[in-house]
Amino acid sequence: MLAEYWWALLCLLSLALIVHLTVDKLILFFNTDAKTIAPVLKAVVFFVAFVALVIPIAKDSWSIWRKSSWRDILIPLAVALGVMVVSMALTFQRGPLALGVDYSLRSASPFTQISDWQNTRLLMPALSYFLLLRGTWPFYAFFLALTFLFIAMLYSWTRAHAPLSLWEFLSLCTASFVVYQFQIPGYPDILVFIFFLLVMRSDFGPAAKLSALLLALIAYEASFIIGLILAWKYLPRKEQIAYLLGIGIYGLVWLGVWNLDVAAILSSHNVEGMSGLQWVLQHPTLEFFGVLAAFKALWVVMLWAASSAVPLKRSEAAFILLIIGGGILMTISAVDTSRLMGYAFPALLSSLALLTNPPASGTTGRRVLSLLFGVNLLIPSVYVGLNSGPRTFRGLYGRLYRWLTQ
Repeated sequence: MLAEYWWALLCLLSLALIVHLTVDKLILFFNTDAKTIAPVLKAVVFFVAFVALVIPIAKDSWSIWRKSSWRDILIPLAVALGVMVVSMALTFQRGPLALGVDYSLRSASPFTQISDWQNTRLLMPALSYFLLLRGTWPFYAFFLALTFLFIAMLYSWTRAHAPLSLWEFLSLCTASFVVYQFQIPGYPDILVFIFFLLVMRSDFGPAAKLSALLLALIAYEASFIIGLILAWKYLPRKEQIAYLLGIGIYGLVWLGVWNLDVAAILSSHNVEGMSGLQWVLQHPTLEFFGVLAAFKALWVVMLWAASSAVPLKRSEAAFILLIIGGGILMTISAVDTSRLMGYAFPALLSSLALLTNPPASGTTGRRVLSLLFGVNLLIPSVYVGLNSGPRTFRGLYGRLYRWLTQ
């Protein structure tokens, strides 16, 4: 039944081996002579496997492009440019920040990395490397291009599934899954979000959606938490099984490289000697504030949509609640709470699709939704980490938050 996807699983296996066979692991398993040629060999295999997985996505993208008018293409691009300009006025950090700096530096030589926090997020530095955008500022340019692309794709998706006015769309982009890209730039989340949005499009085929979820796994290993729920809703049975096998292959490679030492794998991601769960238990108030800050007033939209969907569309309600639960689970895995909660954005998009289309889109309901967007836009977007507390940045939101908390 899965014979047609053997190539995808083989590509995933190749990518997973390259991700986890870092320089220090190669020293353990092979001699130094083998290690000297490893970076070149890894780069070649990685590139070939990546291209093979991208082909279904490229085919569907080309088909959609050919059927689209110039208006369909240019309007989302223009809106994305405007949203980026306004977002930078609301909150802005010039250049990569925090671990974003590490990802940018890694783009100069991604196939000579060692095992650490970031080695499992290889895809984005590798793509920057292949595009010759190596080092801090070229990587930052690549990151901004991906952010621009994601916002354009997001607007295209809302036009098709959840029509919003321009100012409502701007308000949507002040939720953490977009605004975080301007607060602390450089993280691979934006690439994962592009893949998630491809999965949610109705005009992409099963093979392309499977490729997107497998590539998301190479961009950020914890993406499988949300990926499983997206696969349940958007992938046919055969592709669901292929994705589960892909996760299994990735996990077995990771365990094998670490000699089946689960404790060592988990502890390698500890922050200041504590796991994510320990941080949550030590700072439950910050955890709650971080979860709340991720979507601000738009939390009401998700809860409203889930409750209204229960009588007639239980699967939609289940999807929204499962995605929210997956986002909360991700926040327990690390300390950057508001950032990781942003991974639940598919629940928000599905909620908007329910509330902006019949039968839920009555006049009163639409006015309430607009009011929520207005309130959401007025609430300053703040980053909340368990190890840092609330943080603000340059821009109008930072000034407003400091004025409100004086």
